[in-house]
Amino acid sequence: MPTAHLPAEVQALREAWQTLVVGSGRGFAPWPERTSVALLANAEAALQERPLEEWREVFARVPRSPLCRGELRTRRTADLLWILRGTCPDGHTPADKLLHGGWTLDPKTPTEASPEEPKPEPLAQALPGDSPAGTAWRQVLASLGGQGFKYAVSQLEPLRPREVANGVLVLSAGDRFRRSFVEEHFGPLVREHAGWCGLAGVRVDVGEGEP
Repeated sequence: MPTAHLPAEVQALREAWQTLVVGSGRGFAPWPERTSVALLANAEAALQERPLEEWREVFARVPRSPLCRGELRTRRTADLLWILRGTCPDGHTPADKLLHGGWTLDPKTPTEASPEEPKPEPLAQALPGDSPAGTAWRQVLASLGGQGFKYAVSQLEPLRPREVANGVLVLSAGDRFRRSFVEEHFGPLVREHAGWCGLAGVRVDVGEGEP
């Protein structure tokens, strides 16, 4: 169905997705030019569950969610149908999670009304007195930041670089909880960017020499 033929409230819902989510520049897929019968039915069902203004608030939070942006375990960007009608493993909906604090959100910024694509950042150069491990870790973080993974960088920065052994960057997490959190949420992402920086891999230890 062409957009002009959609019910007025569904048109408004579509405009909100295009403006608040797709317009964020975070790589979310747009609402199709022609709305399928299935998508129309799902949109109408979503509007029966929540008013349009509430959906606008949900959509406004989607680009601020690292999980929706695909920066955590799944590495998958949230799509329109999942936001409208999806269900999480715990039985809650994505809208519930976004509205009621179930997922971490980036803080609002003054530039949020006019977002821009993340700008590539050059790989970090060695500082005077910097260790090989320190330089390597700063390069990995710069690579992540240059690809827009700001939340991941904020969670990974507290790790301490210890050494580079046989091409593997060894980091210290400080405790087992932090190591498990990093591995669960960011392990594959860190290893991917480490490879781009010429490293053979990354290992996160608990403390000084404790695996």
